[in-house]
Amino acid sequence: MSEHRLKLTRDDFEEWLFSLPDKQQEFKSLFFDKTGIKLDNSTSALDDIEAWILDSFDTKEELLKEGNKYLLDLIVSYVGGIFRENLNAKWDIDLENKENAYYRLPIIMDDSMSVPVSPHTLVTASIGRKKGNFISTVFKNTVKNLKDR
Repeated sequence: MSEHRLKLTRDDFEEWLFSLPDKQQEFKSLFFDKTGIKLDNSTSALDDIEAWILDSFDTKEELLKEGNKYLLDLIVSYVGGIFRENLNAKWDIDLENKENAYYRLPIIMDDSMSVPVSPHTLVTASIGRKKGNFISTVFKNTVKNLKDR
């Protein structure tokens, strides 16, 4: 774990939030360059991203390597943006409770959601699941749970 991550502050998170539109645009451009696919904020975009992740990385450890840290951040920014926008939710982060499963990871949360969504966890877990629609299935289930409330 990098020294900076150990000292993550609310200001660091706010700075990260401020940079999201640029990161999301950068990921869209990078993704188009690699795949020829223009991303939109749809569920099918989540499947396109997941297919590319599965083609690009054999294990989550490969994606989590230091050399892929920035790329992972771009992916998380874009995937999280789709969840945030479509769920009308907000980004948050827990910097206090070390017992929290999502401690120091950006999450998507809203008062109407029973559990937060961690785009970081979804992206890395999708590699192990090897389904191609794991992230979009979580998205659809989250939307369904909100409608059922």
